[in-house]
Amino acid sequence: MKKYMLVLFVLLGMLSSCSNDDIVVDYATNFKVNLSTVIKPFTYEMTSGELESVGSAERVRTRLLIYDTEGNLVEQETQLLSNYSAIMSCSKALKKGDYIAIAISDVVQYSNSKISLQYWSLSDSTSIAKMKISNMGYIGYTGNVLGVTKKSFSIGSSTNSDININVAPAGALVYSYYKNIHAFSDVTYYGISKAKNPKDLLFDSDGNYLINSENSGSYDWWFDKIAVADYPSTSNIYGMNFVLPTTNFKVKFSAYTTDNKSVDLSDDITLSLQAGQEYLMTIDLSKASSNYDVNEILVNSSSAMKTISSVPCISAYAKAKNTLYFKNLK
Repeated sequence: MKKYMLVLFVLLGMLSSCSNDDIVVDYATNFKVNLSTVIKPFTYEMTSGELESVGSAERVRTRLLIYDTEGNLVEQETQLLSNYSAIMSCSKALKKGDYIAIAISDVVQYSNSKISLQYWSLSDSTSIAKMKISNMGYIGYTGNVLGVTKKSFSIGSSTNSDININVAPAGALVYSYYKNIHAFSDVTYYGISKAKNPKDLLFDSDGNYLINSENSGSYDWWFDKIAVADYPSTSNIYGMNFVLPTTNFKVKFSAYTTDNKSVDLSDDITLSLQAGQEYLMTIDLSKASSNYDVNEILVNSSSAMKTISSVPCISAYAKAKNTLYFKNLK
């Protein structure tokens, strides 16, 4: 009997040892995603405070994606926040190891407790190397700023520090300002056309992204567009558009007439846009000739003007409606 009892204790000990070796502990890890850094680089505003806030029917969609060393999605979180001063907080149970976190922010339209319209789409996010963020093709909307930041971190014990992520803008912001839009009776649209269309963010296995662009060599897309008939009693209009980083970005002011003809209002303007930059492009249409007063300036660099003296009383001008247009000019 003692012999059998001894064997039983040995077997139980072996089972206990094997069980302890197989235990995998999950560690509670707290994340804080700061949104204020998305708009912090954009120091120039036509109207004070317009970049910090979003409309009552809008939300700042904030997403956190966590990948393991194999590039597989292991945890995620999505929250709809009311403004850029909010901080996304969440806790995730993670095993010991190394990870990559991708934080993404964008503004969506929100009604009846659900998203009614989005300006950026996320696809194939279960694998970091296949993930893509795509522009949905809308312009003329002031809140389509996209924020993306990657952060690598490790989980090693039960006392892990909070993971803090400051989301950075993934592109540049361009203000467009049109003065004296009723100077010509046969114009239906004014806008800025572009010969290159940066539209997608493609990620690699390390969580870095590159820009995928369409480039036809001709001005096939609108970058900005306003309908003159929408502003019967307003002469001066401005809007803003967000664009992914790109070099050799050729744009020009254009008009579309009542007989469906496209007319160039400026020569080619070539920009090299970096994430966090902010430009102002202006045109005065009052001169009845081809020599319109056209200007472009980087407004948020340390050497740039913080106010544009050549465009007086900017705060008194009407802001362009959030009318949505698809990109293709044709």
